[in-house]
Amino acid sequence: GDLTAGALLRLRDEGGPLPARALLAYPIVHPELPPFTDELAAAVERHSPDDPPFEPGAVREMNLNFAGDEATMADPYAFPGLADPTGLPPVFLLNSEVDTLRASGEAFAASLAAHGVTVLSLFEPGAQHGHLNRPAEAAARRSIERIVTWLSTPALP
Repeated sequence: GDLTAGALLRLRDEGGPLPARALLAYPIVHPELPPFTDELAAAVERHSPDDPPFEPGAVREMNLNFAGDEATMADPYAFPGLADPTGLPPVFLLNSEVDTLRASGEAFAASLAAHGVTVLSLFEPGAQHGHLNRPAEAAARRSIERIVTWLSTPALP
């Protein structure tokens, strides 16, 4: 999701052709996780002990490893949550309910909407991070059906 959003910003800024729409699946688009809503904090409490949540400090370290240095942590192409997303195509932002990274996805969805971008933001109930990687599970099948439906919609505002 992060690389897709960064590419969309670059295409927009350089006058390239933008896709008709974009899917962002459980993206981390901020260098540090935004604060958790009460609802997200409660959902994370239900996290499976065999699949521990991404802790905010670990996410920052992961992002620093991705960025390579502190200066790049402030680059909106590396972390699109820092950018003004005005002019991006419609976005379907899919999160997993039981996933701390959802804080970044939901904050980005709010920014998209505030900047006039058509956005469908939802989370898959009961799902943990990476649920699309487990296509035999019901959560993945439901999400795939949502994605297919959204991509098949003839016209989006």
